[in-house]
Amino acid sequence: MDKEYFNVGNLKCYRNWDCEGAIAMVNPKTIDRYNEIKDEQFDFEKHGAFFAFSQEQFDEQKQELIKKGYLKESDKLYRGKLGMIGPKEAMIAFEKFADGQAAKIAKECDPQEVYIYEWNNHECMFGNEESAYYLIVAYFGDDVASKIRRF
Repeated sequence: MDKEYFNVGNLKCYRNWDCEGAIAMVNPKTIDRYNEIKDEQFDFEKHGAFFAFSQEQFDEQKQELIKKGYLKESDKLYRGKLGMIGPKEAMIAFEKFADGQAAKIAKECDPQEVYIYEWNNHECMFGNEESAYYLIVAYFGDDVASKIRRF
């Protein structure tokens, strides 16, 4: 089947039926940078933070970080976003890290490219595309999100 190209601003795209109808971007400018930013990792261990889903995991993780010197037995631990456990300073550092990533994305990435990437990534072509749209709102704001082409 021949590809039917369409433009979204300066972005050339086509529906990739070999990939269940995902939208392929032919000439993206910032999507590699978007992935680089998203791939940056917060060093949970260095901040004395971890994830545990049972008491056994909690005890093991805590003792391991104490042994490595990242925590003290007397440290007060908190539960943060997404199940993160750690000292208050770790929660603050993680928020700062996440805010920094979001700021870089907003400054360095094209919202239309990010939307298409996330639309494909969340398999929105099979149903509700709201998750991709609300990521754009979170990164770029309502005004920018209202101007992207949605699928």
